[in-house]
Amino acid sequence: MILLKNALVFDGQALGTEREDIIIDGDRIAARGRELPFEEGEVFDLGGRIACPGFIDLHAHFRDPGYEWREDTESGSRAAAAGGYATVVTMPNTAPPVDNQATVEYLMGRGKRAGGARVLPAGCVSRGRKGEKLAELGLMAEAGAVFFTDDGSPVSSSRLLKTALMYSRDLGVRIMEHPEESSLTEKSHVNEGAVSALSGMKGWPVSAELIHIERGIALCREAKAPIHFTHVSSALGVDAVRRAKREGLPVTCDVTHCHLSLDESLILVGSFSSAYKVNPPLRTKEDVKALWEAVADGTVDAIITDHAPYHLDEKDVPFQEAPAGIA
Repeated sequence: MILLKNALVFDGQALGTEREDIIIDGDRIAARGRELPFEEGEVFDLGGRIACPGFIDLHAHFRDPGYEWREDTESGSRAAAAGGYATVVTMPNTAPPVDNQATVEYLMGRGKRAGGARVLPAGCVSRGRKGEKLAELGLMAEAGAVFFTDDGSPVSSSRLLKTALMYSRDLGVRIMEHPEESSLTEKSHVNEGAVSALSGMKGWPVSAELIHIERGIALCREAKAPIHFTHVSSALGVDAVRRAKREGLPVTCDVTHCHLSLDESLILVGSFSSAYKVNPPLRTKEDVKALWEAVADGTVDAIITDHAPYHLDEKDVPFQEAPAGIA
């Protein structure tokens, strides 16, 4: 038995204003209240710290299989647990990509042995993440895949995405789309606007995100299938999702912690530190404000980390040469 004393309790809906005690028996909460009787066990006085359910991260990169020098399932799972996360969904842009039943089963097994946060893999929409042929959606769902996504890039073929939406509807596993029109973002490093003009680097326009969100909404409407847009970064992007929700379409989205807390000006202030290079790029202060408003009004369904670890040698290079990612 464990007693947590003097906790401010967040129950998933609201944060309590008065300190409470929580008794934990094994893996269950046995009691919650003030001045609870407790006879034997460990006692921790939280001193007004917040006690809450374990967080769920819908989008993280554990680099397993293929890039284990950056991260692997064990280190990622344990780090997530240390940060308060109970469950993490891992992205399939690995080497090889997670596009078949065997790889999903491998990751499920690694996750169970890791000893940290629960690891749930996402599977690819297309074979090899090439956007040409549909991956083994049904078999991956049976093995435990909880999303289908070609994250790291969008599903390039609209026809394939529509087909995937219809299959996923019947399987009960949602498509997670990475909204980026790649023809507009090739060799881009920063948000298109003031920073791209001042730096001379090619800009990454908001339209690249908006085009693919609008495409996904149109296909969702026709296929009558749910779709989830990940790491939405702009005011125009969340507004498109807001309109789709008002229409009654099964559209959801998430935003990252970095797009809620950082903006493009930090790239200049930080002397082009590659720590601020992410995909999609940091946007304007106005975009950050719009994202917070979308969180507040329920347009945004989840806040993710998009945890994307790299070896220090990979990030400690000039901004233009560095990969995009914050861990």
